[in-house]
Amino acid sequence: MLRLSYRSILAHKFRFLLTTFAVVTGVAFIVGAFVVTDSLRVSVNNLFANISKGVDVSVRATTPIGGGTNVSLSRGRVSDDLVDVVRGVDGVAVAEGTIGGYAQLLDKQGDPLTTTGAPFIGVSWGEEDELYPVELDDGRKPVGAAEVAIDRGSAEDAGFSVGDRTKVLLLDGTQRDVTIV
Repeated sequence: MLRLSYRSILAHKFRFLLTTFAVVTGVAFIVGAFVVTDSLRVSVNNLFANISKGVDVSVRATTPIGGGTNVSLSRGRVSDDLVDVVRGVDGVAVAEGTIGGYAQLLDKQGDPLTTTGAPFIGVSWGEEDELYPVELDDGRKPVGAAEVAIDRGSAEDAGFSVGDRTKVLLLDGTQRDVTIV
């Protein structure tokens, strides 16, 4: 049986090589797809783990803005009274109200900046520094709705520096003028 298989391979060398190439190529594509998928999964998990570093519980409004089953970050506000209740719970070290949602930075020409897949998220920056695991390379933390801090990659891609003015595109399609601090 082995001798017959060997003779068949020798008689049809080209067919054997093409079949081997097809199998190896197919396996390589499958392995490559698994590697890319796992790499993306780890990147996204790390992104959200870093965003919520030091946060054990997040209290959010039950219904997204506009109702429905939208799973975006754009939710209604919780009252200041609720933040005070959470702050008073035994074992809570820090409690602070924040606002977050879709926020896409526009470049100097007014065109939206793009990413390689990371979501466009804008989050308010409060007083409790331990809730914000971000290290600033330059500038200071933003204060108020007219100031933003942006990541180094976006700043380099768009040619922004501290003090530049630009716009942010919000979920409802409106644009807000902001200063990079």
